[in-house]
Amino acid sequence: MKEFIKVMKALSDPNRVKILKILQHRMLCVCETQNALGLAQPTISKHFKILENAGLVSRKKDGLWVNYQLADGSRSPYAATLPGKSQALAGGGSGCKGALGKAVNHPPGRNMQAGSGSVINPVANGLYIA
Repeated sequence: MKEFIKVMKALSDPNRVKILKILQHRMLCVCETQNALGLAQPTISKHFKILENAGLVSRKKDGLWVNYQLADGSRSPYAATLPGKSQALAGGGSGCKGALGKAVNHPPGRNMQAGSGSVINPVANGLYIA
């Protein structure tokens, strides 16, 4: 029961649901998510920690970068069924549409210098978050 409550609490914040929706498309680091959602870095890190504790996301360390992706569901039976349904949980996607268009696209492990990142075109890549 405690695992179920953890997952439901993690999904109770609209920004965390937006993060899950963005992660449906690709792995992201905190700075990319921060840029996409327009939230402060400590806020994004806290959201990722809550999602990770609930078993909804996992992280991979690559040098200085920590990249997050949707979890495979091995830690939580509840989490295993929810990531694919987060599109329904987000409703109309208010505030989430085109968020990937703001994310800076840089390959993991590559140093991100001013002006080195390219902006993702969500239309060209078919990555609209509805």
